[in-house]
Amino acid sequence: MKVNLYGRNATYDVYWKHDPNSYYDGKRLTVCNINQYTSEKGKMIEVGGGCAQCSRSDQYCKETGRKVSLAKALKAIKFTRDERTEFWKAYFTRDAKAIST
Repeated sequence: MKVNLYGRNATYDVYWKHDPNSYYDGKRLTVCNINQYTSEKGKMIEVGGGCAQCSRSDQYCKETGRKVSLAKALKAIKFTRDERTEFWKAYFTRDAKAIST
């Protein structure tokens, strides 16, 4: 998912990794990474990420994992409220088939 923040003159790429069968400390994980495109063509730098953990007793859900991990990533990076709003708008209008893993 790509997000353009015109106030920062920056473009970000958000992606998720899901593995309902992989356990870390007994929990299934969904990881969200946010990368920023640099001025060099094709180069990106990682600016932050977030992780959603699902216990063994919970029903694994990709959509819930995406939302929780994105919220944690945005909080960790400390975007402004308006910037976070742009990420959530992009999230809810994304093409789910394009990011499905």
